[in-house]
Amino acid sequence: MFTASLVYTDNLPAGLFVIEKSVPLAVFPLMLFWNKLQLKNKHFDIALTVYVAACFLLACYLLGMYIFSYESDPSVPPHFEEIQKRQYAEQITGTHPTYLSTFILFAGIICIDQLSSRKSTFFQILGKAFIIVVFIGVSMLLAARMPMIAFVVTLFFQLLVAQWSLLKKLMLVAVVLGILVLSIIAIPTIRQRALETIETKYELPEGEHFNSTNLRVGIFHCTKEILEDHYFLGTGVGDAQSVLNNCLHTLPTDAYRQIDYNTHNQFLGVWVKTGLPGLFLLLAIFVVGLWFSYRERNFLLAMFLIFSLICFQTEELLSRQAGITFFMYFYILLKFSKSDRSDWF
Repeated sequence: MFTASLVYTDNLPAGLFVIEKSVPLAVFPLMLFWNKLQLKNKHFDIALTVYVAACFLLACYLLGMYIFSYESDPSVPPHFEEIQKRQYAEQITGTHPTYLSTFILFAGIICIDQLSSRKSTFFQILGKAFIIVVFIGVSMLLAARMPMIAFVVTLFFQLLVAQWSLLKKLMLVAVVLGILVLSIIAIPTIRQRALETIETKYELPEGEHFNSTNLRVGIFHCTKEILEDHYFLGTGVGDAQSVLNNCLHTLPTDAYRQIDYNTHNQFLGVWVKTGLPGLFLLLAIFVVGLWFSYRERNFLLAMFLIFSLICFQTEELLSRQAGITFFMYFYILLKFSKSDRSDWF
């Protein structure tokens, strides 16, 4: 659909650049489909283990840098501290904090799925539990709200379908919710993000009175205006950003002139770029994936889709190669995986 929209886009170079970033959308399906007959269950286990190990190393690196290298600026107001920490994480990794949190927390979901679906020794359970706690702790420092919400919702879905005793399920819920509550109380960045969400008036930002919450109000306001004029075919993949910028720059704040903002919603972003055909195609990916996960009893694929669906509500994860690679890699990998689980639905 991105390629098709080049027909009616004005800014062809920008459109080609977006398509270049989106190459993994086509490469991963072709690569894995070509090799699917050679992939075995042990290969999936290895792929998941390597991913979890990589995320654990990344989480430990971030945690170590926060503890030993990060220095807060005393001249900066307290409510800007969380912005500083998020910028620091992006500076040392080259990846947006929301993406980091998304990658790390999905690794936590994989760990919980492995604990719920396999027999494990006491030390294996203890090791996985420690890894999960590290993942949650680092995500709290990154202060990305929607990935954490997606993690909690997916966790509850896991508990509904997992073949665990009621006591075991309640203990896991208590531990995760306890970590969340303690984090909000003890970690300033999390407390600030939570208070911002509650206290911010959901109105268009004005002057210097803006934050990450009400900036989205302006973005959704302009997205709505654009879709009113381009609801069927969209603006074209090359013109979407410039059309959105033109609207945002009319709002009574200079915040939108400092950097470019996308729609901060994957479904709206695709709708703006490619119109209803692109939106229906993206929805079809989720519908087909969920239907397939139900038919094949593919538990982890269902959790991945639920997790991604929630993260897509406040972020255009497919606007960067890191997000595209993450989504398509796991979508195709898990769709080709075999599951013999019959303990859900």
